[in-house]
Amino acid sequence: MRTRIGFALNRALVNIGVRGTNWMLTWVTYAGGKIDPGTNAIVGGTPTAQSMGPVAGLVHLAEAKSVLRQFVEIEVGDVIVDFPPYVTIDGLANLRFYMVDSNGNRVDDQTYEQKELGGKLAKAWDLVVAGNMTVRTVLLSKAT
Repeated sequence: MRTRIGFALNRALVNIGVRGTNWMLTWVTYAGGKIDPGTNAIVGGTPTAQSMGPVAGLVHLAEAKSVLRQFVEIEVGDVIVDFPPYVTIDGLANLRFYMVDSNGNRVDDQTYEQKELGGKLAKAWDLVVAGNMTVRTVLLSKAT
C-alpha cells in the first residue's frame, strides 16, 4: 500500500498558512545572572526582549459545555491554536502570544499565555504521521 505521508504533512501546513490567524510571539532571554533556587527565577541577569512572527496558526474556540467536562484544563475564554511544527516554544521565559495582521500589527489588545496541559489532553491532541509532528497544538489563556 502506498502512503501519502508527504501529502498529509504538506496539507496540514497549507491549511495553517491559508486559513490561519497570524500571531506574534514574544519572550525574554537573559545574559548572565544566577538562578534563585527558591523561585527558579534568574536574578541579576540582563533581559533582552525577543520575538517571532507573524506566524500563522489555526484557532479553535472550544465549546465550554462539552469540552470542560472532559478536560478541566480548558476554561471559557481559552483558545486552542495549531501552529506549524517548526514553531519552537519550549523553555521560553515570559512567553506571550498576540494576534496580529499580516504586517505584524496587533489586531486587538488581548495578550495570551500558554496554559499547562495534563497528560490526557496532550495525548488527545497528538497527531504524528510516520514519526513526524504535523502541528504544534497549544492551549492559550488570557494573560493576567
